[in-house]
Amino acid sequence: MEKFDWPLFSKAESFLQAQVDMFLNKSKAASTFADEIQQKTSTKIFDWIDHLVIPAEKADVSDLLKLGFHESKIMEGAKILRVEDSVLFPVILKSDRASELAIKVDDIDAFRKVYAEQKNIQGQPNAGFRKIELSSESRFLFSAIERRGSSGFSVEDNDDIDTYVEAFEALRSRKRTFILSTEGLLETEKLLKNYVKKIGEKRLADAFFRSERLYWESRNRAGTIQKSRQDKVGVGWGNVDHHTFRSSRINFAALIRIFELLGLKPRERFHAGAQAGWGAQILEDEDGRNVVFADVDLSEEEKEEDFAHKGLEPREQLGTVGLWVALHGESILEAGIHHLAARFRFDDLRADLNELGVGMMKAFSNFPFLKQAFTEPEK
Repeated sequence: MEKFDWPLFSKAESFLQAQVDMFLNKSKAASTFADEIQQKTSTKIFDWIDHLVIPAEKADVSDLLKLGFHESKIMEGAKILRVEDSVLFPVILKSDRASELAIKVDDIDAFRKVYAEQKNIQGQPNAGFRKIELSSESRFLFSAIERRGSSGFSVEDNDDIDTYVEAFEALRSRKRTFILSTEGLLETEKLLKNYVKKIGEKRLADAFFRSERLYWESRNRAGTIQKSRQDKVGVGWGNVDHHTFRSSRINFAALIRIFELLGLKPRERFHAGAQAGWGAQILEDEDGRNVVFADVDLSEEEKEEDFAHKGLEPREQLGTVGLWVALHGESILEAGIHHLAARFRFDDLRADLNELGVGMMKAFSNFPFLKQAFTEPEK
């Protein structure tokens, strides 16, 4: 099995948290917003941050490297540093003297209606990168950004906007029910191949996962309730951690091909143990903005193989994932994603959703650095 060890970067995280705390002390607008989303969405502002700009003279690159940061993308007049193999947001060191905290939102037009009606949005609707400057206090700029397949840090002009919208609508309304699931995956792959030539894998991946979340919301009460809480603050699903798809064994290799068409690369492989009888291939794009857990029935012997590309033979006995797919269908087709994982204040979310009639199952990981639990299953 491929080895992929997720280390903890406590020093880098502490550095970033200290920078955020300092910014919130300087920016009343950012501090007010942080309090509001904590109360209304059970989240913390740290998990909404897209990037943080720090004046170059206030941070030493060599010190950041010692904390685990690495120089990343090249940007004129700036250094971009991020902690690889982590979910921590990047830091941009600029030669000017202004600091900036940029939060990520799902739909910046929706955010503006709720939070900043008097502010102007930079960038065209459905462009790759759009921005709204919310406040500037003593050279501390608080802003919100929307990404639709962009990995940059500045407003972009896109010449594919009409095609992006067309692709999104085609994905949102695509046929999901087929007599043979193998035919359904081939049709989905064909649709994606058509659009990846026109708008590229990053833009197509954004349209795809947006459409998948909409379909999932239409079938999941807990997701609809939490999305409504986050929409009331205008932020949408800007706090998504990963999407989980479940697959039959016979269709697993085809599912992986679809994600690779979208620019996702296989990361670590996971096995839940001999008794559980299932495993997963984790995939991620180069910027870490789209992460997929692809679940499938898997034996102890198969876990060491490259089952994502080699494929898996069907078998009569169904395990946890196989039974779910047999009952509901393939996640990529009629069933939709098995679950959407997002980042929250764990105990707050449990209490707040309980008041809204949504129960939570027992946590399946309960470490100081990682707590995970599902909402109760819905028929």
